[in-house]
Formats: sequence, structure tokens, C-alpha cells
Amino acid sequence: MSAERAYGKIILREYIVTIRQSNKVIRKRVTAINPDAARAGSQVYGDVINVKKAPLTFGGVFKSFLGSIPVVGEKFSSFATKRLSANDRFQFFQTLSNFLKGYTVDESLRMMSENFSNPIKRVCNEIRMLPSEDFADQLSVLSEKDFPPIIVEVIRANSKVVSLSETLIEAVRFERKLIEIKKQDRLGMFMAIGYFLGACLAMIGLWYSYPLLEDMKYFDIIPKEGASRDSLNFLLWLSEICYIASKYLLYAWFGIVILLWQGRWFLPIATDRVLLRIPLLREVMLLRDNFLACYQVGVLVEKGIELKSAIEQVERSLSSGALKTDFNRVLKLMVSGAPDWQKGFYSFSDLDRALLMSAGSSKEVAQVFQAQADQFLLNHRNGMKWLSIWHIAVSAIFGLILIYALTIIMFLPAAGGLQMVDEY
Repeated sequence: MSAERAYGKIILREYIVTIRQSNKVIRKRVTAINPDAARAGSQVYGDVINVKKAPLTFGGVFKSFLGSIPVVGEKFSSFATKRLSANDRFQFFQTLSNFLKGYTVDESLRMMSENFSNPIKRVCNEIRMLPSEDFADQLSVLSEKDFPPIIVEVIRANSKVVSLSETLIEAVRFERKLIEIKKQDRLGMFMAIGYFLGACLAMIGLWYSYPLLEDMKYFDIIPKEGASRDSLNFLLWLSEICYIASKYLLYAWFGIVILLWQGRWFLPIATDRVLLRIPLLREVMLLRDNFLACYQVGVLVEKGIELKSAIEQVERSLSSGALKTDFNRVLKLMVSGAPDWQKGFYSFSDLDRALLMSAGSSKEVAQVFQAQADQFLLNHRNGMKWLSIWHIAVSAIFGLILIYALTIIMFLPAAGGLQMVDEY
């Protein structure tokens, strides 16, 4: 069956197909190159009764109108298009993998487009509109927000040694591994930060509660002199110290967070260079990125991707900063034929660079990058652990003081009353 083409792409149109099943009649909106293709493809669902063009909706007319304006249409399409999330991508790959066990790629994509809603439906139709070629090449034409280059390269590498069905499942495993690694240790860190912020705010709240208690004449029963008044004065002094400490700790904490966030946004390279000189922040904020980059390079090279190509793909996925600059520098050294391209990783330690230079074959390069990734991950986790311990230690100190203060406040009036009885 010949397909209509425009600029090398297949033209797909939407049709409403009426289908009779065993005990009911259903209607499906399908995409096909012509009515005959829509009828033939829909027979898998039952007996086709009728095929007609799908009417244009108001949204469709509006999109078509904007699409006719070159610049506006392109910007609107980019803004309005819902991209694949990681879960959408998992569902797309897993479903397509299962379909490929009994259908061709085009048949599988057609049935998926008829049974999924956007954005999976959109992606299926976009791939079907591309000329038939290598599946990884088709994905590489689509938006990187739908299929990141690193995932496309994993598919390309695996498709050389196993079936496309198995390749897609391997891509799911790879991306899930990356997501799992990114999430590791975050929960504990967030809990520690929550304890820290809660303890600081509680100490500030304690200090501001004293004027309210005085307005309620809560402390009037306490004599002006004696053990009870001394305990109250000590409590007020201790609370003031903790109030000042909490306030400045919060100022410092939020200041560092804002400066680092804004710095990595506006001056990423300069900020990363500063972070490289601060041990704990280096482990927490930079080494996880180093781990992910080395892990991805190691996996791609292990799958048979050329080292230079693997580094190019990983570099495209990196955010601006010292590590991305390192990868750009290494690529330039490779293009110039420099044998010591490993020295381009300025953000790595001398030991890290020496280990990379020790590798000879592609297999050894993959092993060294993966070993480096493991070491970066270990150091990152240690940094996260110590930073969590610091937050929890401050929280524990303030928490104990808060418990002490609340206990004293609760029993001071009673103690003051007993003191007055003894005096009389």
C-alpha cells in the first residue's frame, strides 16, 4: 500500500470507525493514511461497519490556524504539547515491547495510538509519520524532552545484539536505575532538614510566647526572689540565647541555599569552582552529577558505543557547570587526537584522572568509568550522611532545650505557690 508523503513524512489523518463487536457497537478514533488503511487496521477490534473522516474540533481548527503562522505556530506547538514523563515513557516502551512479540512496529504503534490518550498517542503518531528506518534513528528525530539522547543511545546500542522488544525493556531498566539513584538518600536528607527547620522555628516561637504568658499574668504567682524566680530568669536567658542562635542559623541556612541556587543558575561554572573547594558541599552537590555522568558513559561503552560518541551523548544531558565544561574540554582533546584526554576532567582529583588514564581497551574504559561512578556515589552518600547528622544534631539540641523549657514553664507556677506557702 503506497503512502502519501510530504517533506519525507507520511501524512496521517483521523477517522471515526464504527465497529460491531459480539454484543455492542463501538466507535474508535483512529489515525491512518486513508480510509482503507483505517478499515483494515480496525478489523482487529471486530467487524467494521463504517469509516468516515473525523470532524475537526474547535481546538483542532485553532491549532491548525496557529500552525499556519510559521514562528507563532512553532512556539505555540512547543508550549502546548504535553511531553512524555518518565512514567509515560516506561508505559510506552513496555506496551510496545509486548506488542512487538506478535505485530510489526507500525501495527503496534497504530494500535497503541488508538487506545492511549496524549502524550503517548501523539508520540505513536509522530513515529508513524516518519519514514521507516532504524527505530533509534526515528526516536532521535523527536523532541529530546520525549526521548532523552542517553535513552536513545541505550536503545541503539542494545538493538545491535538483542531484539527490539528486549531492547525497549533494557531501556526501561536503565532509566529506572538512573531515577532510583537520583532519589536515593533524598528522603533522609529532607527529613533531617525538616527537623532542623522545625526545631529552629519552635525555639523562635518559644521566645515570642513569653510576652503572651506575661499578659495572661501566668508568672504573677512566682515571688520576686527565690529559687522559682531564679529558675525563670535562667529559662529566659537560655531561651534568648537559643532564639538568637535559631534566627541566625535560619538566616545562614536560607542564605546559603539561595546563593547556591541562584549561583548555579546565573554563574554555574564559577559557583561549581567554589563548591569544589568546600569538602562537604562538594560531596553533596557535585559528586552525584559526577557519578551519574560516569555511570552513563560506562554503560554506553559497555554496550558497544564508541567512547567519543558516549561522552557526546552524556555531555548533552548535563546542566551547565564545571562538569559540562570538563566534558566539552575532553571532547575537544579527543577531536584533536590528544592521547591524554583524561586530563581534561579538571573537576576530578589527580587520582581519578590517573585511574582513567590506566584503561586501555574499550572494556577496561567501561570498567574504570563504572568504578569511578561507584566511588563518586560512595563519597556523595557519605557527604549526605554527615550533612544529615549535622541537621539532626542541631535539631536534637534545640529539641531537648524545648522540652526542658516547656517542663519548667508548666511547673514554675506550682513551685512559686509552694514557695509562698513556705514563706508564710
